[in-house]
Amino acid sequence: MRRLLKIVLILVGIAVALPLLAVGGFFAWGWLNTYHAKWHQRMELVIDTPEGEVRGDAVQEARFTAARGTLKKIMRVNSGSAGYGFRGEAVVVEVEPGRWLFALLKSGEGSLGSPGLNLATLVGKPKRLYPATEETVALVKALPLDQPLTLPRDLYPLMVTFDDINDPKTVRRVDPDDLDASFGCDRSVDPALMPWRGEGRTYRQWAAEQGFRQASAKAAATAGATGPAAEALVEYSWITDRITYDVQKGDDEKRHTLSARFTRAEYEAWEKAFNALNRGRDIALPTPADIAEAAGGACHRLKAVTLAVTEEAVTDGRMANAIPCVKAGQGCTWHDLKVPYGDPLFNLNGAFVRNY
Repeated sequence: MRRLLKIVLILVGIAVALPLLAVGGFFAWGWLNTYHAKWHQRMELVIDTPEGEVRGDAVQEARFTAARGTLKKIMRVNSGSAGYGFRGEAVVVEVEPGRWLFALLKSGEGSLGSPGLNLATLVGKPKRLYPATEETVALVKALPLDQPLTLPRDLYPLMVTFDDINDPKTVRRVDPDDLDASFGCDRSVDPALMPWRGEGRTYRQWAAEQGFRQASAKAAATAGATGPAAEALVEYSWITDRITYDVQKGDDEKRHTLSARFTRAEYEAWEKAFNALNRGRDIALPTPADIAEAAGGACHRLKAVTLAVTEEAVTDGRMANAIPCVKAGQGCTWHDLKVPYGDPLFNLNGAFVRNY
C-alpha cells in the first residue's frame, strides 16, 4: 500500500512539475531570445526670462527590448517586436516665482518625444536608422557621458503649466515657440498678429495650416484657377491633408460639395503645381520671436532642450516639491486631466511620474 502511495505521489509530482518546467523553459527561452538595453539620460531645459536665464533638468531611465531569432518572427506576426519603456519624472522649471513649466514624459506635437525614443531618434537620424533597432541603441550606448545634444523641435516633449499649482484641473498646454502666451509679457503685441493664441492652438499647429493654405493658393494661381474654383481647391486640399480628417464630422460631405466647384483638369493642374513647390523655401511665415521683436522682444523664450547620457541616478521627489497634491499624497488623479492636443484632448496619466 505504501509503495502504491509512493508511486501515486511521484506521478502527481511529475504531473505538476512538467507544466511548471515547460512554462519556466518558455520564459527562459523568451528572455534569451530578447535583446535588452537601458541607460540614464538627463533632459535639461534652458529658458530666458526678464530676470535672467533659468534651468531645470531631470534624469530619466530608458529601457529598450527587441525580440531576436524565432521569437522575432513570432512577434512580427502578432505585435511589435521592439519597443521602449521608461521611468522617472518630468522636468520642472520655475519660470517665474510660483509659475512652473513641466516638460512631460509624453511626446509633444511629434510622436517621438518620449524618453529613450527621443534620443534614439536623434542619434539615428544622420544614418537614417529607425529608432527601435539594436543598431540605433548601440549608437546611444556609445555616446560620451554628460555631453548634451540639442533636441530639434519635432522631438520635444509635451509641455504644460498650471494657472493654479494648487489645483491640478487648471493645467494648460505650453507652446514651446510662444512661452509668453502662458507666462505673460508686459510688452504690448497686437493680438491680431498672433491669431493662434485666440484659436487655442500652438504656433506650430497654426503655421502648419497657414503654410499649407498659402502653398495651396499659390499652386491654384499657378494652375490658372481663380475665384470660387481656387477657393474650393484650397479648402478641399486642406480638409484632405489635415491629420484630423473625420468622416463623422462631415468631412466627406464637405469635400464632395467643394469638388463640384472645380474641374478634374483644374485639380490635376493644381496638384502638379503644388507638388513642385518647396514649401520651406517658397512659403515663409513670421515666428512669434519675429513678431515680438517689433515690440522689444519676447519676455520668455525657450533657449534650448538638451539630452545627455549620464550615470547619475534617476530623479525622484521633485514632483512632490512642485505639485502640492503629490506632496500631500492625494494621488492627483492625472487620468482625469486632459490638455488640448489638436483633436482629441491629450490624457496626462503617467505624464508627470512613471515607473515603466
